Amino acid sequence: MLQEAASTPIAGQGNAAALQQMGFEHLLAHEDTLGYVVLVTLVIMSLGSLYFIITNAWRMLAIRGRGDKVREQFWETKSLGDAKRHLGEQ
Repeated sequence: MLQEAASTPIAGQGNAAALQQMGFEHLLAHEDTLGYVVLVTLVIMSLGSLYFIITNAWRMLAIRGRGDKVREQFWETKSLGDAKRHLGEQ
């Protein structure tokens, strides 16, 4: 049933005409105000999500770098007292 609907031409036209009517350009040309509001909202939310992902990845890399530095300094110390002092300074 679904395959029949997908292969049935629109209004007696061929599949090429149906594909032309399914493009993004056709969607924008025949959109109303509500459609534009939804489109703009989705674009803004997508950009916000991308910003959130990038900033959190950047922050995670910075924290990981600081953690590696602390771990290296901890194992390079001569005594436990020096290690406590180094950790307390940070």
